Amino acid sequence: MACCPLRDGNVAPWAGTISRPRLACYGIVLLAAALAYYGLQKAIIRDQGTRSVVATAVGRHVKGKLSPLLYAAGIGLSFVNHWPAVTIHVGVALMWLIPDRRLEAPSPASRHQPGPARE
Repeated sequence: MACCPLRDGNVAPWAGTISRPRLACYGIVLLAAALAYYGLQKAIIRDQGTRSVVATAVGRHVKGKLSPLLYAAGIGLSFVNHWPAVTIHVGVALMWLIPDRRLEAPSPASRHQPGPARE
């Protein structure tokens, strides 16, 4: 991340100090992770097809599409006022803590497989 004034290439020591450039840089790291996740998901679905187990489980995937937009908004807001930006970053993290019931439900393929052998 050459665009951010990092010391030793690490963002984590900034956690205790909130400043506008540091918060924006942290948002850039979060945005990059969200875009990488979205790209990986799209690549898997493209490879396995739109009727694959992954594509069916993901569905519309609102959280995955909404996260990069919220992170970008947080980056922009970090230069205006840091509290809304922090709120957005924390809100997205909390949003991902809520499990997606579609991914938690067993897939049709796993229902037909025999379970472990019992003694």
